[in-house]
Amino acid sequence: MEKIMVVRSKAFSDEQRLTLKVVEKFLRDKKIKAVFCEREALNAANFLDCSLVIAIGGDGTFLRSSHFIMDDTPLLGVNADIGSKEGFYMRCSRYDFDKKMSLFLKGKYSIMKLLRLEASINRKKVEELALNEYYMGAGKGYITSRYVLQVDSSKERQRSSGVIAATPTGLNAWAKSIGVNLGIAGSRFAYAVREPYEGRISGSYRLKSGIIGRNSAIKVRPEMNGFILVADSVGKEHPLDYGDTASIRASDKYLSAVDFLE
Repeated sequence: MEKIMVVRSKAFSDEQRLTLKVVEKFLRDKKIKAVFCEREALNAANFLDCSLVIAIGGDGTFLRSSHFIMDDTPLLGVNADIGSKEGFYMRCSRYDFDKKMSLFLKGKYSIMKLLRLEASINRKKVEELALNEYYMGAGKGYITSRYVLQVDSSKERQRSSGVIAATPTGLNAWAKSIGVNLGIAGSRFAYAVREPYEGRISGSYRLKSGIIGRNSAIKVRPEMNGFILVADSVGKEHPLDYGDTASIRASDKYLSAVDFLE
């Protein structure tokens, strides 16, 4: 191993502190060069020349780490507290980290290529790729989002709580209510309108949810100021104002997530 980047969330419990100690001890005993960084202090330079990134925490830490990986560097998730963190992306905990990491060092692991989404605002690319979803809507959740949604050649003026564009794995998270399963290794993605307001003027909407093909995109054009676009609920909030256009499509940059054969 050349260098391992270890991303850690803040430890608020004894269980989380114990998990961190287990990881630190294993890497120290194996004399593996590791750089530790708090999730809130990450920057792109941290991830240069890494042979592996380890995210210790919950799915939010895994997602945040993924935003800085733009190549094939593998990402391994360690659930810091299996009693309180869902850990959908996490493949080990302090109870089996030594075993799983030993398997990794022996090459006994597999890589899941997970689809990510890319976004652009007025044709300028957004820095973060989304592993779960992009949210587009009012920056304050209690304000009605007003916008025009375009799916392929179909357009519709809507009012709702915003729009989510979700990856196959993201359909197990915020967008689970869509009720669609594309398979973790899928190349398509889905969209859903949150809490659509269908009133006297608008009538019933046609574009409320659907599956988007590999070479297609969805577009959202706000008809109000105060809109935002954010990746995975942990990324930077990108502002959109009246008349701006956000476009979402499948990215060619898949995430390499570590999984195990045994």
